[in-house]
Amino acid sequence: VGAATALLAATIATSQDDIKKVLAYSTVSQLGFMFMAVGVGAYVAAIFLMLTHAFYKALLFLGAGSVIHAMDDEQQLRRYGGLLAVMPITGGTFLVAWLAIGGVPPFSGFWSKSQVLESAWHVTPALWAIAAVTAVLTAYYIGRAYYLTFVGEQRWREARPAGDGHGGVSGGPGEQHEGGHRHPLHPHDPGLVMTIPLVVLAFASFFGLFINLPFNPTFPFLERWLAPVVAHSSVVEHFSLVAKWAFGLADAAFALLGVVVAATLWRRRSDARNLEPRFFFMAWFLDWALDHVVARPGEAFAAFASAVMENKLIDGAVNGAASVVGRGGSVLRRIQTGYVRTYALGFLAGVVALVAYLLTRVVG
Repeated sequence: VGAATALLAATIATSQDDIKKVLAYSTVSQLGFMFMAVGVGAYVAAIFLMLTHAFYKALLFLGAGSVIHAMDDEQQLRRYGGLLAVMPITGGTFLVAWLAIGGVPPFSGFWSKSQVLESAWHVTPALWAIAAVTAVLTAYYIGRAYYLTFVGEQRWREARPAGDGHGGVSGGPGEQHEGGHRHPLHPHDPGLVMTIPLVVLAFASFFGLFINLPFNPTFPFLERWLAPVVAHSSVVEHFSLVAKWAFGLADAAFALLGVVVAATLWRRRSDARNLEPRFFFMAWFLDWALDHVVARPGEAFAAFASAVMENKLIDGAVNGAASVVGRGGSVLRRIQTGYVRTYALGFLAGVVALVAYLLTRVVG
């Protein structure tokens, strides 16, 4: 399940236009890596990846927030471009986060993801193969987002329709509109309140490797710290030092492959629909299938239940009982006239009926 989740979300992230959607599907993919590690018993590797992922994914999201803030709430990647020249701190830290999550050595993501891949190989090479392909895609789709945002032509200099980046209408203090268009933007790095966290997280994205650095018995701090808490997993320890170096070189090659492909395809272009299959853009049509198979039939059944079962059966039974009681009360109320003579007549009629009954019993 973890491996399938990692690969599925990674393929979807390769074709998204919204910068936050790319990062959201990236998070799903990385969670798949963590669950795959748990599934093969590499608990320390899973937590190590979770910790390093916290650094560079937070950096990616805060970097995206800095860009969105500078671009007046615009989130479409194709309306960015060339922002590194005017936002060097945001662009530089985003680059660090890209290399870290892509698994490029010596950034922290390389060490944490390598442990997951090695553990997957120990269980079955099939899991390792899925994880390796996902690792290449990870370096690729974050690289694509980086190049579309920070490199190439500054597409944001063109006049844009007045909107909020999502098809809505925006208008903030100091915003001027002419002819339904906004003035060209002047993006720049934010103040220290936003840039200091970026720098701190960039530092942690690199030096986070020391949390559980392998190759030396004194360096796996996280493994020793977690030993009393989780079951000790010695999956990776079955490999020799040569095998570990071989896996490390392979992991580095996967990361660099994704980086090179992203640079080759997106360094000088901003639109390549043939590289973004609609199947991936539509998230494998999972949302469409969920809508048509579950959501809409569920809504139809709910409407049927409301119209037939609730309104006619349940409410009909309750209202019917109330109607019977009400009509019965109306009938009984007619004999309550309030006149003594009427009650005396009824009493006399009852006595006569009782005497007649007793006489018939005696005669019989």
